[in-house]
Amino acid sequence: LCIALLLAVPKAGAQDVWDGKPDKSWYTDDSQEDDGVYHIKTAAELAGMAELVNGGYDFCDKTVMLDADIVLNETDGWENWGYKAPDGLKEWTPIGTYDSPFSGIFDGQGHTVKGVYIMRKNYAGLFGYLDGGTIQNVGVVESNISGSRIGGIVGHNRGDINSCYYTGEVVGPISGGIIGMREEGDISNCYYSDNIGQGGVLK
Repeated sequence: LCIALLLAVPKAGAQDVWDGKPDKSWYTDDSQEDDGVYHIKTAAELAGMAELVNGGYDFCDKTVMLDADIVLNETDGWENWGYKAPDGLKEWTPIGTYDSPFSGIFDGQGHTVKGVYIMRKNYAGLFGYLDGGTIQNVGVVESNISGSRIGGIVGHNRGDINSCYYTGEVVGPISGGIIGMREEGDISNCYYSDNIGQGGVLK
């Protein structure tokens, strides 16, 4: 398991709604600043993290700190996105895949990610596939996710999830409020609310 030192940072304000573009400018592969701790604070930077992980960089022995609340979509009517998605709704690409999982530490520092929309994907959630890493101190709110092996925080779990919560919809087989499928790893001090449908497993 990857281990890194975590530092507390005061909570920042909410951000503008995501424009759908990724930003990877915060990342350099030879950076050892702050002992391998990266800080992100915009939705574009979070999307850039998804591109990096899904492209093969697992962040093992690295920590990513979320320094602000994230808004991916305006959330009016989010409960019905699975039936009729409004024009302009941006679909989230989960962080980590079966072939390229996330293996670092992601610390939300008490911040939230709002308006996650994922339609009919496998290994889906804010994170898609966690392998040997840790996700902690983050809430995913007013979100709507459908598919298989889906969870509000992570779709397929082989790591540790601590002090996380989800308020939203998850619809499909092998689904749960926090994780969709747990292969190994610990889950502690987490909760979910709202709806899990169509064969979901309550986790």
